[in-house]
Amino acid sequence: MHFRTTAIIAALAAFQCAAPIVHAQETEAGQSAPVAAVANPSNELFAKLKAQCNASGCDQGSGDVCADAAALITGENMPDALREMSKDQQRKIAIRLLERGAVSSNRARAMAYDLYIEGGFLGSFSNSSADPVRAEELLELMVKSGFVGGVLRQIRDGLVVFSSGDGTDKNVNLCKKGRAILAKGGLDEDSLRVANEIDNAFLCDKANAAKK
Repeated sequence: MHFRTTAIIAALAAFQCAAPIVHAQETEAGQSAPVAAVANPSNELFAKLKAQCNASGCDQGSGDVCADAAALITGENMPDALREMSKDQQRKIAIRLLERGAVSSNRARAMAYDLYIEGGFLGSFSNSSADPVRAEELLELMVKSGFVGGVLRQIRDGLVVFSSGDGTDKNVNLCKKGRAILAKGGLDEDSLRVANEIDNAFLCDKANAAKK
C-alpha cells in the first residue's frame, strides 16, 4: 500500500514538473495554438441562392433570389470560387443569373441593365458583355411595369452630354423629374442610389444654370 501511494505521488510530482518545462519551451519558441481558418460565409450562401435561382419559376418576384445571388459576386465577401476569376468572367456569371431572374424581377432587370451598359460610350472596349440593345429591352420592361428604378435609369441615361437649345431643355426637364422623385422619398436602396446620381450630376447643374 505504501509503495503504491509513493508511486502515485512520484507520478504527480513528475507531471507538475514537466508542465512548466513544456510551457517554457513553447514560450521560448514563440509558438501558439493554431487558429482555425474562418470559412467564407458567402460560399454556402451563394451555392444556396444559385440553386434557388435555377429552380425559380415565373411568379412575380421569384427572380429576386437571382438578384441576391448576383449581388454576392460584386460584394465585399465574394465567394472563394469566383475570387480568382477575371472581372469579365464574374460579370458573365452574374448576367446569366440575372437574365434568369429578369423574367419576374425588376431588381434582376435593373442589375442586368447596369452590367450591360457598364463603361458608357466606351462600353464595347472595356466591357465584353456590353449589350445596349438588350439593355434597352430591360429598361422598357422596368418602365412599363412602373418600377421607379427603371424610370430613374431612363432619366439618368437620357441626359444629353453635348447639348444646346432643345438638348439643354431636355436635360432641365429630366433633372427636375429625377429630383422630384428623390424628394418624394420612399425609394429602395438601389433606386435611391440612382436618384442621387441624378441629383449630383454635373449635367443637371449645368442645365439648371443655363436656364437661370
